[in-house]
Amino acid sequence: HWDILRKTRALDNQAFFAFCSSARPIDDEGMYQAYGHSSIVSPWGKVILESEHDESILYSDVNISEVAECRAQIPCYSQRRTELYSCKIIKDSFA
Repeated sequence: HWDILRKTRALDNQAFFAFCSSARPIDDEGMYQAYGHSSIVSPWGKVILESEHDESILYSDVNISEVAECRAQIPCYSQRRTELYSCKIIKDSFA
């Protein structure tokens, strides 16, 4: 599910995303076994860079103009029908 979720989040928000996952402690079977595979994903849902399951640091140059290009070709923000709904702030009754 990690692969699908990270691509979907980037597409949904039309933005670059850096996804962080814990490294997998392969020498201790009793510990939680994380998937690893931290990654950087483009607004198009393309995985730009991905680690394996071990500890690592990812860095990448990104072309910020891809955000505008993606938003122009998939114009979900400009097609909102805000006249059909309103947003209200409701005070938290537990505060």
